[in-house]
Amino acid sequence: MPETLLPNPPAHVRAVRFFEARPWLGDTLFKVLPLLGLSSLFWLIGGGVTAGLLGTGMFGVSVHLPVMIGFELLAILPLAFCRIRPGLAAGLISFACLCQILAMYGPGASAFSVPLVVYACAKYGSRRVSLGYLGLAVLGALLMGVHVVAAAGVLGQQLPGTYHPDWGGDAVHRGTYHRLLRCGGGLGLALR
Repeated sequence: MPETLLPNPPAHVRAVRFFEARPWLGDTLFKVLPLLGLSSLFWLIGGGVTAGLLGTGMFGVSVHLPVMIGFELLAILPLAFCRIRPGLAAGLISFACLCQILAMYGPGASAFSVPLVVYACAKYGSRRVSLGYLGLAVLGALLMGVHVVAAAGVLGQQLPGTYHPDWGGDAVHRGTYHRLLRCGGGLGLALR
């Protein structure tokens, strides 16, 4: 007799049915809470908790710590409803990640929410939402790559505190930048 017709199904079948009936609960327990824990661990290790109300971004720009935490939460919390409303969750997460990059400190643990919401859009969203957010995620990945490369002083100017002569100098940095462009071009051709 199949498991679905049994009067008292096994515990694993009941657990699956419970979480399938409440997708927001499963997403909160298995996506949001671990990412919030990882994010707080990043803040603890990075010294963000002891830095006071002003943190320092990648270019040395002062960023208010509550603003940084707010964008981090805005990029993680929509994962709780990414199966119910994938387009809205993707929009909020992409807005938060863009704001993090524009605030000059880049996403922390919230960067892990992007592939999770890309999958949710592909699985539970319409074709338009799925392809639209995939394109937005690819643009965001290229923007994040340019942001990291610029923060390392690769785009021509060496920023104070980012250049170290033992790292190989400008030739290594330029090679990294060109590899980034080639990867982006290859990904664009693969998506066509």
